[in-house]
Formats: sequence, C-alpha cells, structure tokens
Amino acid sequence: MVDRSDDGVFDWFKSFKDIEDYFGTLISDKSASILMLGCGNSTLSEEMYEAGYTNIVNIDYSAVVIEKMKLRNEDRPLMRCNFYTFKLHYENDQKLQGLKWM
Repeated sequence: MVDRSDDGVFDWFKSFKDIEDYFGTLISDKSASILMLGCGNSTLSEEMYEAGYTNIVNIDYSAVVIEKMKLRNEDRPLMRCNFYTFKLHYENDQKLQGLKWM
C-alpha cells in the first residue's frame, strides 16, 4: 500500500514502479487499450502514462475522484477519465448476475 494522503492520492495495492516488470511482460504493446475500472485517486494510470502506456480509460463511480483526476491529468491529452454509475445485480443475494451501467 502506498499512502500519499498529503497530496490527495492513494494506491491501495502497489505503485507502478513496484509492478512495472509485469506490465512489460503482460502488455508488451504500449498502445494497447487499458481500462482502469475503479481507478479511485490512485496515480497508477499517471505513472503508466509516463512509461508509455497512453491509451488508458479511467472509470470510477465517484464524480469527485474523476474530476480531481481530470485536473491532475490535463497535460496528458490521450488519457480519458470518465464517471459512471453502475450496480451489480445478485440473484437471491448470492450469485452475481451482471453489471448494469446507469
């Protein structure tokens, strides 16, 4: 966990530097489309962009988080930040049935 709460960002898993070698192996084409579902206020997308992965779409259910990310990334023209509301549907409160975009 990387906590940079003093500058308003938080990476719940690892920083890009910690996992960069995996990306090089798994996503060798840096122009590949990458979806950051639930991007939160992480800087992972920004760090990936700086490493050459520029076709990134960031999605989150928090409009506040997306607006902050848009401001932080104004100088990264290929990065997209979108706000979506979605709900997961369960059958009998046990089995996931799907994702519904609102």
